[in-house]
Amino acid sequence: MKINTGDNKKVFFFYLILVDFIIAMQIAAVSFLQIKSSDFFLSFIISFLVFLAFSEIFKSSRKIESIMRPGMIFMILGSLINFFPSDASFFALGRAISGLGAGMVMASQIGMIWHDDSEEMKNFSVVILFSFISGLIFGPALVTFLSGPALGEMKVVFVLGMALPGLAMAGNMNGIFTIISNTASDATKAFFDISRDDDLGAGAKKVAVTTARRIVYIFFDYWFSIACAALVGLLNFWGLSFWKVVFITWVFDFTIAFGFMTISEKSGQDITLGESFRRAAEAIKANSKIMGHFAFVYLNIKAIIWDGPEQVVIFFKKEIGGTKKMTLILVGLTFIQGFFWAWVYSLGYENVSELIRNIS
Repeated sequence: MKINTGDNKKVFFFYLILVDFIIAMQIAAVSFLQIKSSDFFLSFIISFLVFLAFSEIFKSSRKIESIMRPGMIFMILGSLINFFPSDASFFALGRAISGLGAGMVMASQIGMIWHDDSEEMKNFSVVILFSFISGLIFGPALVTFLSGPALGEMKVVFVLGMALPGLAMAGNMNGIFTIISNTASDATKAFFDISRDDDLGAGAKKVAVTTARRIVYIFFDYWFSIACAALVGLLNFWGLSFWKVVFITWVFDFTIAFGFMTISEKSGQDITLGESFRRAAEAIKANSKIMGHFAFVYLNIKAIIWDGPEQVVIFFKKEIGGTKKMTLILVGLTFIQGFFWAWVYSLGYENVSELIRNIS
């Protein structure tokens, strides 16, 4: 079995079969319980077909987990939305989200069977079909049996829609923790450039050097940030227009960013740690493409707005390919940062000025 379910694989399969039962039960509820869940059924069919056709689960077994877990989360989220009283449109939204998750779960199960020809998986496919049919036939009767004065039939549907996917996820939690743990370990080693051949002393030295670079960068960046805020405040005090403030802030940010980039490139000591973050992001991507893409986007947006655009051009130094191109890109990125901070610091200046006027 190629999907990583850890030591609790049998428990995971057991609860996954119950999830199939609850999916079929909610489809049957359209006819038997008069629950207006056509939104669930339509969302389920569309989601199932789309993920079956375009998720590449037949090409790679690694795609299965990336569909299975979000599918269960959507089922839980949709049921949680529907559990609490709301208007008709909000109810339909919850049903559609649940159907989306159900379709993802069913598609991923077909992928699980596709990638394993063992007798165990053949039996698993038969049990899935049996569970689904049982849910269509006996699901509404079970809901009626479980309902009572404190928990109506509709509430039972939503409770089961939260509980069973949650138990299935808990049964597979060892696998999830293993992936997260391995990813974090690989990313940390990559960040500090620690290789398998490094002993404890060599690894500690690399950690110390990287930490020292970061401390130097943060120290100067802190004072430059204060200087930028003071500059924007002074320009506003002089009554300059917003776009003039933006232009001057842009020039200031570019000068600082270019200085950091030049020091890092000339000295061979990357004080921005753009290269370190790139290695860490690559390590995350090697374990999970989704997490890797998220790391790429998050780190670079954060760098453009907050840490400094110089980190971005060093992060993508291999793709950019030269100091001249890095400088040209830095011009555009520092404009974005300059615009943002000119706006933010101007708002702060106006609030302070208003406060002073009120006090005086």
